[in-house]
Amino acid sequence: MEKIIMVRANTRNYTSELPRINVKQLKTLIINHVQYDITSGNKKITVGVKGDNIAYQLPNDKIVIGRIDKTALSYGWRYWFICPHCHSRRSTLFFTNKNIACRDCFNLHYASQSENQLDRLRRKIVKARYTLFKGKNREYHNLFNHAYYFPKPKGMSRKRFAMEQNKLINMESIYWDHARVYVDKICGKVER
Repeated sequence: MEKIIMVRANTRNYTSELPRINVKQLKTLIINHVQYDITSGNKKITVGVKGDNIAYQLPNDKIVIGRIDKTALSYGWRYWFICPHCHSRRSTLFFTNKNIACRDCFNLHYASQSENQLDRLRRKIVKARYTLFKGKNREYHNLFNHAYYFPKPKGMSRKRFAMEQNKLINMESIYWDHARVYVDKICGKVER
């Protein structure tokens, strides 16, 4: 008899599902004193800044007026959005056709908040590979490529490389042990 596995429907909305405006774009707006169009798929908003006020023209032509805050740094200013709904200071605002707000007001979550232990370990391994092997090579993202296959980065001592590589290999070993158990749960244990 086959085992049927029920998958729970997604009940969360994620930040990756909505277009956003961030402080980097805000800084460009403030420096250049121009209106800024942000387009994502079929959604487009126009943003304009005057003093400490910011105006958002949403896709349905609704205009929302917000505020900007800034904090002094030793090398200049750091700019922030003030959420039009909860009035908290934010570095990113998300928008829909009808509204613009922060992550909390839209009740959005980060995808990493829904990861299980295996997903977190996979992300930790990929990050360690990028750090050790200095770069964003697509090969580092594929966990079927063993850490032994990647060359020592230029300028790193052999002793330190061997130590870091062994840490990475140990993490990969733990990952594959957990992944094997997970696959056995889904597919049933394979007998040899």
